[in-house]
Amino acid sequence: TNGSGSYSFANILAGDYMLFTPPFVDLDGNYATTDDQFLGNPMPEHTYISSNTAKNITLKMAGGAGTTAVTVRLKGTFKTGGSNDSIDIFAGSWTMMGEGGFTVLPNQTPGTCTNLGDCNYTLHLPTTSESTWHVGIGPGTAYLRRHRIKYR
Repeated sequence: TNGSGSYSFANILAGDYMLFTPPFVDLDGNYATTDDQFLGNPMPEHTYISSNTAKNITLKMAGGAGTTAVTVRLKGTFKTGGSNDSIDIFAGSWTMMGEGGFTVLPNQTPGTCTNLGDCNYTLHLPTTSESTWHVGIGPGTAYLRRHRIKYR
């Protein structure tokens, strides 16, 4: 990206392509503030590329209009061998597929959360009057890569 969210590819052969983004985009990668976080577009969109083709993908700002903040509160010990575990906190919605229907906060390291409220994480979910979401946690993507575990 060039700092304004624009990204370009050069010397691509003409043809059909499927374009998508990660489900959640944090421009600086620290997941600390929402001023640089966006709900991605993880559903591949068919695009035909010819010479000088431009394709705009517009992302909703996390925490912006049309989103609801959901706080996930963890309690327990998230450590293995004395080191903090890496976990992903995610939400998915069948009713919102194609509109940011999956979002994730990857590679969070809560450590020890003695009291409910010690470890809070906020997901920003696109909402409509019909949206239903399922929230969960699982091994962090860094853990999966390190141990060469692949989803199939």
